[in-house]
Amino acid sequence: MIAAKAQVPLIPVSLWGTEQVLQKDSKFLKPSPVTVRIGEAIAPPASKDKAALQAVTQQCVDEIHALHELGR
Repeated sequence: MIAAKAQVPLIPVSLWGTEQVLQKDSKFLKPSPVTVRIGEAIAPPASKDKAALQAVTQQCVDEIHALHELGR
């Protein structure tokens, strides 16, 4: 919705290993390797109608899943 209003591209990002940085019930950060994958920019929806927003959202989800499947 924000990208549609601002007409800016969406950038899909996949993060691996972040669950190790701040573990449950821990007060301190733990140095851990984190992998960040950044996908190609996705054009904002041409309109603000529900179908266009859902289509771009699904495109982002699909791209993030594809990045995540690449693994570390």
